[in-house]
Amino acid sequence: MEASRPETMLVEKEASRVAKEAADALRESRRQTRRNELGTPTWTGRSGGPPRFGSSNVANGNGVSSDSLLSRMRHRQALEGTPRSGRSSPVPTPGRSPSKAHILIEQIRQFLAERGGSATSKDLVSRFPDIKGADAIAEFRKMVRQIADFKDSQWFLKEEYI
Repeated sequence: MEASRPETMLVEKEASRVAKEAADALRESRRQTRRNELGTPTWTGRSGGPPRFGSSNVANGNGVSSDSLLSRMRHRQALEGTPRSGRSSPVPTPGRSPSKAHILIEQIRQFLAERGGSATSKDLVSRFPDIKGADAIAEFRKMVRQIADFKDSQWFLKEEYI
């Protein structure tokens, strides 16, 4: 028997486990995002009722502008290496920061969503050129398979991840 075969099987098994865990976290994040109705105030409190965070002075414009808040948020996101679009970023579990796998699977989902929900394998590989090594490639492949279906030479984002 080939000596590398058991090792390959272990890599595939671990890649499947990591991809499934990341897909489950992404699915939960999408579920939580859909739970909020459109128009529900998230942090400003301006759509009726008191502000949800901070004092009402901030909402009244006492010294803090939306531009400065957005600037600070962009700076923090750049330092953390998170995506700029807050609308589809993963919801972190309290007390835990998202793992690299969770971040990667969200980036894959976001890439597919931005392209109308589909892309070719070539598009995916060119978008994620830093994925190198047998372990990383196996995990990436499993992640794509978890959130997308392959049909007619294209990967199509599954309904639950749109």
